[in-house]
Amino acid sequence: MFTLKPLQCTWAGLALGLIATTSPALAADTLTPQQISEQLVGKTLVGRDHISASKPSRHVVLLFKPDGTLELEVHKKNGNWTDSGRWHLSDTGYCVTWTKFHSGEERCNTVQRDGDVYRTVHSDGSPSMELRVQ
Repeated sequence: MFTLKPLQCTWAGLALGLIATTSPALAADTLTPQQISEQLVGKTLVGRDHISASKPSRHVVLLFKPDGTLELEVHKKNGNWTDSGRWHLSDTGYCVTWTKFHSGEERCNTVQRDGDVYRTVHSDGSPSMELRVQ
């Protein structure tokens, strides 16, 4: 029969604890619309878009204004690109209608928080942006 000595048990427990607490699936919390309002509205958010392997990331600056408008600045190699639009809270997150982006079609997202990182997720589950409050 195989038994672990006390020191081995301690290291094994520590290793399992580290794995459990650093797993991205366990660490991120989906914010409620109220939490989105409290934590993100009126704050300048900086980060990157296209947090997927299929497209290169670009630096972004996003501002959800309390009056229901929003501004976006995307830093590209050939210059900055900007857009503005309107946002509102939904049952599960928030929805945006950009002036230029997506031809003005409303898109809804949820927000996951992992420490000081906020990840916006499209309604189809695909990642959108990774942001921090500046």
